[in-house]
Amino acid sequence: MIFDFEMSNIMFDIGFGHLGSNPRQIYRYLDKYVVSYDKYSSLDKLKDATKNDETYKIIFTSKNDESFAGIHAIHTFFIEKSNGMYHSYNSYHRFESYDTLDKFVKFKFDYAYIVR
Repeated sequence: MIFDFEMSNIMFDIGFGHLGSNPRQIYRYLDKYVVSYDKYSSLDKLKDATKNDETYKIIFTSKNDESFAGIHAIHTFFIEKSNGMYHSYNSYHRFESYDTLDKFVKFKFDYAYIVR
């Protein structure tokens, strides 16, 4: 899904993200393909929503802050929570697994979508 989103630059604002896709426009992709989701703009609310042992699929964006050499970037990756662990398939080191979402927030939390 993330790859398809990144390749859909014509549908979104040109000039943001990989191949022109804008990570803040993910909801437009999800809406277009009728994918059910819940959007979170607070890390605490996202953690609350995923605190039980169910399986979740999360599209997660974080942005670096101004102290990061003046470069402003948004990082988008896919996280799956299963068996109490969060697994990222395209984060900073390609594949990471942690027991908490906090470890994925290397910069500032931006948005997350739990995809149903």
